[in-house]
Amino acid sequence: MNDDLDSISILISHLRVERNLSQAELARQLGTSQSAINRIEQGKQNLSIETIHRISEVLGRRLIHVASSEISLRVHGGTELSGTISVNTS
Repeated sequence: MNDDLDSISILISHLRVERNLSQAELARQLGTSQSAINRIEQGKQNLSIETIHRISEVLGRRLIHVASSEISLRVHGGTELSGTISVNTS
């Protein structure tokens, strides 16, 4: 599993618990299901930037920062990479 997704999933779970919210209550505030929150916290749910933003608002903490014109990614591996790529927003 992706380390960044693991980190976001763990952060969401910890913040939810800190705020004394059940998965069902967080789901209600987000307009989704408890099972979706469970998958998110297990790192088994793909998250859009919009979903991450909504979760951030409900939990009162920014989970990620995305620049308006550019996204920086950190790649861990044996070979140094450089350059740019074009991606869809979905």
